Amino acid sequence: MPTNMKLSSNPELWLTIIIFCSYAIGTLTVQHYLPSQVDFIPNITVIGFLAIGMAALLSFIKIAKIGLDSIFWLLLFILVLIQPFFVTYDYLDNVIFPLASLGACFVLSVIINNVSDKEAMAQYAAYGFIGVGALSLIIQMLQYIGLSYLPFVMPIRPDDIRFYGNVAQPNQLAFIYALALGACHFIYSVENFKHRFLCVLLLVMFSAGIALSSSRGGLILALTSLLFYAINAKNWISYAKKTCIALIAMTLGYVLGLYFLDIYTQPTAANAVSRMTEGSLYLRAELIQQAWVQFQHHPVIGVGLGNLLADSIHHVDELDWFVFSIHSHNLLAQVAAELGVLGLSLLLIPLYIILKSVWQSQDSYTSLVFISLLIVGLYSFSEYPLWFTRFLIIAVFLLALINTKTFELNLRLNSFFGIFCALLAAGCIYYYYQYQSYSRTNNYLINYDYSILDELTNEERREFADIQVTMVDNLTPVFGFSDYKELYIYYLLPEDNNQLDDRIELGRRVLTKFLTSTILLKQALYLGLNNQSAESLQLFRSACVLNHHERCVETTEYLNELADQHYQFESIRKDYNEWKESEQL
Repeated sequence: MPTNMKLSSNPELWLTIIIFCSYAIGTLTVQHYLPSQVDFIPNITVIGFLAIGMAALLSFIKIAKIGLDSIFWLLLFILVLIQPFFVTYDYLDNVIFPLASLGACFVLSVIINNVSDKEAMAQYAAYGFIGVGALSLIIQMLQYIGLSYLPFVMPIRPDDIRFYGNVAQPNQLAFIYALALGACHFIYSVENFKHRFLCVLLLVMFSAGIALSSSRGGLILALTSLLFYAINAKNWISYAKKTCIALIAMTLGYVLGLYFLDIYTQPTAANAVSRMTEGSLYLRAELIQQAWVQFQHHPVIGVGLGNLLADSIHHVDELDWFVFSIHSHNLLAQVAAELGVLGLSLLLIPLYIILKSVWQSQDSYTSLVFISLLIVGLYSFSEYPLWFTRFLIIAVFLLALINTKTFELNLRLNSFFGIFCALLAAGCIYYYYQYQSYSRTNNYLINYDYSILDELTNEERREFADIQVTMVDNLTPVFGFSDYKELYIYYLLPEDNNQLDDRIELGRRVLTKFLTSTILLKQALYLGLNNQSAESLQLFRSACVLNHHERCVETTEYLNELADQHYQFESIRKDYNEWKESEQL
């Protein structure tokens, strides 16, 4: 076919375009819909677009070898696949999504290892990083000047003091800029004067964007990008010259960004420098401690991928705090807790690949890939970027580029991979549309502004409640979304003593995925009504200490109301108050 002839003339270019178009879709979309906590719509869109692109590429890229990095993704896939045989999953159907993502990672890495010119792909990637960074910068500027009402711009809430682009998270935006900075250093080193001047200008602009994001991690990652010159240095004079020029440009941009942040209507305390000692740093340390406790209890195979939150509720008594989080914000801690020693052992493979490649080669393109991977790695020690497919595919891409160890294959895998990609794309389309209805239901239940009901009559309120029940009843059962369906059912349950055993079991499962004070208190109510005083007390205490005692006052007031209405809660209130006094809360 003519199309294939055009594609086959430069497979490296087309493969890079597909990867970075997927990356751009994931970072520029405004579809960040609950109930998913890791951006389900962007994730599924990125994988779907990538799967379609890979299916097209497999029609002319012959799979003749497999890289060591591909073996890493395959082993990780197998580990996640067998975990349910050894650990308990309350929502086993949820595993389909990480398995699909890891399967896509494996196929992508295999395809990359079967193109001949990885250096050309690295050069194309540099422009891809800059292009996506530039588009994100435009979105951020539109937010800054008050044009968030545009349909392709993520709205900024009136009380926001940071500008986060369309990724809806300031640290992720700064991470995107840091990758773009590394690409600018690469182009500055290999291109002519005209391109160098443009690179210096981009260094200023991306650094200003990091300042506007007020990201502490972004500031560190920006400085990390400067290591490119040290790794790629031919002599000390050249290294010092290029580093000084880049550092001056980045400093100028960062100061310029702080100036614009200062003149904005929000307080200047939002800038990254003033936030270096802010409390969330301690929160991250606490999350790592939580992961360590879980690793100690499940050292070999972990608690199960995606089970960090589900297992954490069993260790409340071992900690002085209780934080709602699905992730420890540290890659090593997360892998240790959820995948155990087996998962940690697998991480030695990409580490070996990276160190081996850097040791053997110090050319510009290897330096770019290494610095980009270093930025990904450092960011993974304070956040969880690889749980978002927009960043995961970039990590797969970079690791495949730097990999030099391959094994010949005598199998014809093109058709098999093509069928897999076609099924993956079809599945993404299906889940994309099914998730829309679940998200709409979430908006009418969990995120609804119930203050509006104060203006309605009792009959109108009953009609609204009936509408909510009908919405949940009419939701199509979807394999992979059973946790969402059960959350909605549990949320609508009345606060009475009917079918308590069934409600308690349902609440136990829901708490493994959606640990909020509202769900904790409802479960504590049902346990108390069922005369399970010790278990009820435990959940009241958990609700009090959750997220550093964020809603302890409301928890105490609610328990007092229950104790005044139901005799079962009198002893619970007594023990609860004694506990609070002993803890000086």
